[in-house]
Amino acid sequence: MKQDKVTSLFWLLFGIFIVGESVKLGLGKIQEPGPGFVSFLGGICLSLFSVVLMVKSFLVKPRIKDKEARNETGKRYGFFFALIGVLIYVFIFEWLGFLISTFLLVTFLLKCFEQKRWWKILLTAGVVSLSAFVIFDILLKAELPAGILRGLSVLSLK
Repeated sequence: MKQDKVTSLFWLLFGIFIVGESVKLGLGKIQEPGPGFVSFLGGICLSLFSVVLMVKSFLVKPRIKDKEARNETGKRYGFFFALIGVLIYVFIFEWLGFLISTFLLVTFLLKCFEQKRWWKILLTAGVVSLSAFVIFDILLKAELPAGILRGLSVLSLK
């Protein structure tokens, strides 16, 4: 689909921009990540996923079903939903902390783009948030904001 090609190109360019800015901040080492390390990994992931979407959009021939035709309007605004969700995430990240804000972002994005039951969405968001927390905070010892959980001795929150 043409929309997938344009969207994937945008996210690829944005991912490359994030990688470039992250390198300027400094990556550090695996044992001692620098301020640009997490955003560097995010930019790499974003770029890779957008390349996969771009390749898929060139290889797969579009099939329009009745259900897809009805959902076309929702897909058209998906980019804006994602952008608004990420912007809100940026503003609540320090206040609510990594775990809660990431959980809310993933829940919002899954509800916008997936037609799944609530329990599956909440379970997925919980697994994604906790996995990212374990990787970055516990294994890589990156400084993630604890937010409103700061006073609790949950996991290894500071």
